[in-house]
Amino acid sequence: MGFKQAFNDVDRIRHVVAVLLKYELGFFVDKLGLKGHLTFGERFNRTAFQKVSHLNPGKLRKAFEELGGGFVKLGQLLSLRPDLIPKEYCEEFSKLQDSMNGFDFVFVKEVIEQEYGKPLNNVFMKFESKPLAAASIGQVHKAWLKNGKKVAVKVKRPHIERVFEADIDILKRIVRIIEHHYPEMQEYNVSEIAKEFERYTRDELDYLAEARNIELFYKSFSRNSKVKIPKVYHEFTTKNVLVMEYIDGEKLNEAKHYNKNVIVKEFMDAIMEQILEHNIFHADPHPGNLLILKDNRIAFLDFGIVGRINKELQEKVQNVFIALSYGDRDKLADAFIEIGFLDENVDKDRLKEDLSVELGRFYDVSLQEIQMKEFVYHVLNIARKYHMKFPGNFVLLLKSMATAEGLCKEIDPGFKYIEAWKLRARKLEGKRMSFSYAFGNVRNNIYGFRKFFDDVPGNFRKLFIGRDHLQVEINDKDIKKFTFKIDNAITRVAYGVVIAGLIVSSAFIAAFNKGNGLLGIPYLAIVYLAIAIILGIFLVNSIQREKGGV
Repeated sequence: MGFKQAFNDVDRIRHVVAVLLKYELGFFVDKLGLKGHLTFGERFNRTAFQKVSHLNPGKLRKAFEELGGGFVKLGQLLSLRPDLIPKEYCEEFSKLQDSMNGFDFVFVKEVIEQEYGKPLNNVFMKFESKPLAAASIGQVHKAWLKNGKKVAVKVKRPHIERVFEADIDILKRIVRIIEHHYPEMQEYNVSEIAKEFERYTRDELDYLAEARNIELFYKSFSRNSKVKIPKVYHEFTTKNVLVMEYIDGEKLNEAKHYNKNVIVKEFMDAIMEQILEHNIFHADPHPGNLLILKDNRIAFLDFGIVGRINKELQEKVQNVFIALSYGDRDKLADAFIEIGFLDENVDKDRLKEDLSVELGRFYDVSLQEIQMKEFVYHVLNIARKYHMKFPGNFVLLLKSMATAEGLCKEIDPGFKYIEAWKLRARKLEGKRMSFSYAFGNVRNNIYGFRKFFDDVPGNFRKLFIGRDHLQVEINDKDIKKFTFKIDNAITRVAYGVVIAGLIVSSAFIAAFNKGNGLLGIPYLAIVYLAIAIILGIFLVNSIQREKGGV
């Protein structure tokens, strides 16, 4: 939708103009060419359209709050990106709550019946007209399916796409004005957040995308009895209506009767599990997105914006926490450099030194005194200085952790937040030393090596055959012989790594698990060592047989 098309919603534009003027942001009204929506007298009030020397974070937040819609969503997203905007703006925008007045039930009924192509009473046995909660994109109602199941039904506001298209277009233009007229903001790359905002908004406007997010969380926590994720009823879910299991609980920021120690522990376990073990995590775990159940379980809500993390990035993140838990500044700096994308001209040694100095302040105090919020800020401050580009999901991850820290301290001020991460990191380190972890890595590497060498003949053919200036004849028999030898070599390397892993595991078990066993050596250590010896004999015999056949 183009700028002129988006501006067909005249009422929305007039609202935007009025609010911008109210908070002394008339400069943007002028640069956007919206003065035509003002009265004759307002247009000639020169002081109203003068450029302000500094964009006041508090006024911007209040303006966004009053405008609602896409402006609130942008503010919330900005609060999650301290790598892209100054700290004071992040803190101010973090106060934004996506809460609005509900829309009339007549429109709820209209949307549902249009989606299902049948009367509301033919789909639901009972449907409460009063919403449980309302936000900028939609609102939630309690209902009962025909089979008696109690459900929460999320219904999108009518014509909300048109409002958001207008908001997106206005905001993108405002960003361009900021970058052009406020040079001090250029280092923060605000245009990148505008693109990200547009992408996230389009996802949030599609309830099918949110349903897929919920399904991933539901499967990830299927074996965790302490965390509750609502079940999605896919047969009733569409782009504009989301039907999920109704969870009976109290919002965390409103709950009064619960065991705070249990809640904080379970909440933190769930957050650490998402970030360090799953491939998806909740990007904004604030109190309004959490419910406390009667049995002290935690329920997560609102999965419109989530972060995704692949295995490679996840291991690098684990390295950060392992280094942090030992207070190893060099390894911590290395871990952050691994995660970030650097320009080839950057002096890595100097960057590493700066990171080490900047993060060094966190080792002069006890772990209990470290503020994750401050830690994140200092890391991203260095990243900006060296133009490091962290993956967007990594920054969301850091902000998610900082939000979780604030929630933990709100519930239980004495909770040792960093200590919890330290213990989890040590467990991860122990897991990495296990045979199963080593074998898993070996298996993945074998697959990678085998695929690479299996592709060699084809790649050679693609490289040489068909070129006018070079013709190469490839003998399939030689290729097969070459591939066979490569397979043997890879298999032997794999055996060697497995044997080494078994021996190391046996040594660790023997060193740290004194007690029952043979001559004080644990039985598991003996078993691992025996398997290593057997595999070693097999490997030596295999090599000798091949030498004898040459």
